[in-house]
Amino acid sequence: MTQNIAVIAANGKSGQLIVREAVDRGLDVTAVVRGENKTVARHAIIKDLFDLTAADLAGFDVVVDAFGAWTPETLPQHPEIKTISGCLCVWARSQPSWRLRPAAAWKIQYLAEDGSWKDVEPTEDYTIVRNSPASRADTDAKGWSTVTFKPVTTKSLRLVLTPYTGSSTFGAAVAEWGVHGIDGTEPEPTPVDKTALESALDTANGLDASRYTAASWAEFQRIIDAAQAVYDDANATAEQVAEQVTKLEDGQKARLPAARRDRRQAERQQGQPDQHGCGCARCRNFRCAVRRQRGLNFVQ
Repeated sequence: MTQNIAVIAANGKSGQLIVREAVDRGLDVTAVVRGENKTVARHAIIKDLFDLTAADLAGFDVVVDAFGAWTPETLPQHPEIKTISGCLCVWARSQPSWRLRPAAAWKIQYLAEDGSWKDVEPTEDYTIVRNSPASRADTDAKGWSTVTFKPVTTKSLRLVLTPYTGSSTFGAAVAEWGVHGIDGTEPEPTPVDKTALESALDTANGLDASRYTAASWAEFQRIIDAAQAVYDDANATAEQVAEQVTKLEDGQKARLPAARRDRRQAERQQGQPDQHGCGCARCRNFRCAVRRQRGLNFVQ
């Protein structure tokens, strides 16, 4: 069964070569062009590539995008930034009449943020497989020349070809090429367990504020508010949650004796007797008894 393919931007230099190669292979080719069809394709869709819809391309087995933009003004027309880690290509079939042969060498460059083209850093050597695309299935490489490199994040890549030179110079053309991308999707974060913090907050909010002095409760309330903010924060880390649980527990323990001391001091300041019936600010049961026996004045 003949494959039905569409070549977008077919009137360009690369597009015309791709169309010719596909037609020579006996494929049913449709050129997608903005104006007059200048390719050897018998069918054409006259439409701007930015106006294409899924319905326009629904009937094709393969869609080849030959669109290219090279000037600073047109580069934003390329797709969004991608992270790339490898490339593979198949050379156009050798055609003496076209003076085409596989390249003697090739390399990949990427468009850097400063607008300059920079070489990728290969992690494996560039390979050159010289068999034609038609015989790609006869070798382990399947006809692909490949390279892998340190990942780069860019909007544009380009192939730099060194043509074959023998008795005369030949041109080099790529019939097909592709890239290996890295999935930039962020993994779903693991939800932080806030059960312990929720329990600690419930305990703290259930305390009777009347058992505390205003000062000690105000201090503890600040701890509660800070813990509640962490509980409400969807981006809070496990370490932050654990820290607030500890602060709530420690704060509650510290507030109880402090509340008792504050209450006793308030009672003394109001002239109310202490637990053993004395209003002495330096009260120690035995010493108070001695002072009373000697008729000494209490220090209020």
